[in-house]
Amino acid sequence: MQAAASALRSLREKGAPGRDEPTVALGWEDQELHQRLLQDVVVCEGLTQFAKDFVRCLSGHLELVDQLLAVLRAMDGGLEAAQREAEAQVWALATGVKATAPRVATEVKRQMTQLQHIRSSTEKVFDLLEQKRSALQEREHYRLKVDSLRKEFTERERQGKGNSREQLHKLSRNQEKLAYAEAELSDAASLSGKRTQEQLQGNRRALLGALHGLAQGACCGWLVSAGAVVCRALQTASAAEEPEPPEPGPPGVMVLPQSLAQEDLEPPRFDPEFAFKESEFSREIFEVEPVESSAVFDSDSLTQLSVRQLRKRIRERGLSDNGLVEKSELVDLLRRTEFTGRAEGTEHAEAETSESPGGATNASCSPERPGDDLLATFG
Repeated sequence: MQAAASALRSLREKGAPGRDEPTVALGWEDQELHQRLLQDVVVCEGLTQFAKDFVRCLSGHLELVDQLLAVLRAMDGGLEAAQREAEAQVWALATGVKATAPRVATEVKRQMTQLQHIRSSTEKVFDLLEQKRSALQEREHYRLKVDSLRKEFTERERQGKGNSREQLHKLSRNQEKLAYAEAELSDAASLSGKRTQEQLQGNRRALLGALHGLAQGACCGWLVSAGAVVCRALQTASAAEEPEPPEPGPPGVMVLPQSLAQEDLEPPRFDPEFAFKESEFSREIFEVEPVESSAVFDSDSLTQLSVRQLRKRIRERGLSDNGLVEKSELVDLLRRTEFTGRAEGTEHAEAETSESPGGATNASCSPERPGDDLLATFG
């Protein structure tokens, strides 16, 4: 038996030259287990890539904050209220990002370590399945060889020919190799079957834990915590400008800055069964209806627009929103522009009517874009 084991190992090390039998595949049960393990690897790689990109994103936020702080340090200090308010907002932003990003990155990296462990342990189970397949290949090789030798023996006996001592020794030697290969196959099958089931169960728990940890880190650890720190920092900065600090609010309550107080921040209805199948998932985060640059806006509806929409409309009119921080300032600028534009349009139309023959209005000429005279003031 030891000689058979030594010969079998030698054949494996040499790649078993001279064999022409087809490669033996695992049974359908093992193939199904192999496929489930592959699916776990795909999920593991996807979560790992998300974690790497998320850490890179956190580092990018820190770099952006440092760039913005460098710009502020290069600016001359002024007494303008807008500049002081902007500095307070940047300070609050930097406070929130720097307080949360490093901690969240540490937790995400810890989850990455767990994912690497899942991947490496799954690779070991793949090796066990390959060992079982290799043992199955060895067993089939020697089973076919022994069957062939027995057929040769039977044919010689049928023809009345005897079997030489060397032929008998060859059959005995291959029978020993077959017995050893069957024993190895039994051990490999037992070990791989047990470890594969354990790995699949452990993978599910570990992958769900990693998914929960990454989602919690991205949602609560980063977005919620950073936003909470920024809001608290804005309150602190606002209180520093007042002679007497205001009464502290209830614990856990964050007050949005005025520029966001009227924003529609309500999320859509959550359906657990179709959470990721809604068509809204593919839309842009900020969806703004297109507005013609020459449109005249209803001043009563300006307050219903978001800050982003107001700034876009200001730029579409060729104006500048530099120095404007609060939503009310943006609305006032658009209202003044609308009033001036309508007045200019009326004067221009009256002038063309008086100059045209018979007092008829020249329809081929359109008034200049409202608000052009404010470019020098706000541009």
